Amino acid sequence: MKIQSISLFLIMILAVCSLTMGAVGQEKSNWQSVQAQGDAVIKDDNLARAQMEAIENALRNAVEKAVMQLLSPDVTASQAIALQEAIYSAAEKYIQTYKIIAETPSNDAYLVSLKAVIDRAALEDKLRNLGIFVEEPGAKEIITISMTVRGIRSYPLYQRFMKVLRSDVNGIREVRLLSARQGTVGLDIDVEGSLSILIDKLGKTGQFSYNLNQTGENELEMMLLER
Repeated sequence: MKIQSISLFLIMILAVCSLTMGAVGQEKSNWQSVQAQGDAVIKDDNLARAQMEAIENALRNAVEKAVMQLLSPDVTASQAIALQEAIYSAAEKYIQTYKIIAETPSNDAYLVSLKAVIDRAALEDKLRNLGIFVEEPGAKEIITISMTVRGIRSYPLYQRFMKVLRSDVNGIREVRLLSARQGTVGLDIDVEGSLSILIDKLGKTGQFSYNLNQTGENELEMMLLER
């Protein structure tokens, strides 16, 4: 009888542990870690203000990336105005916490790289309330392309180039700035499909003149040309 009581007690303990672990796992899935970059123009040598604006832009970019991982590029593009008004304009509501990884003040710009923890559950709820479909994770194959871009002659050109990658090239899920020095930037680009698809879509933007070379299986080198 005593052995049966002990066995029953152990079964109850295991059941409680299983439920607790399940709840913890479910809670963790509500949060998502996203790395993002932000930048701001330095005005009147005010580094503190530029840093604050760069951090705000980076947090907004982090929320945009989290949304792009939930929605297809077509849906993201067609719902751009709704997403801007309902989510991106209040991006801080979806940030649980963040940590600055690197920050680089230069002559005219302040660059910040950070890792933010996003409230994924709140984002999904908001998207459903807006009537926007949320994709199941892993629905599409995503690959990472390493790209070196040369010929970045000014900060406005860098801003325009990054905007084209993030907004105008269909299928790009995330763009991460890895390095920036002397007119050259190193990027990691998460894209749906394959390297050849990315090359084709870059050519269709018509925004820049460039020479493009494939330097590895998933590696590109681009030289921007003056127009």
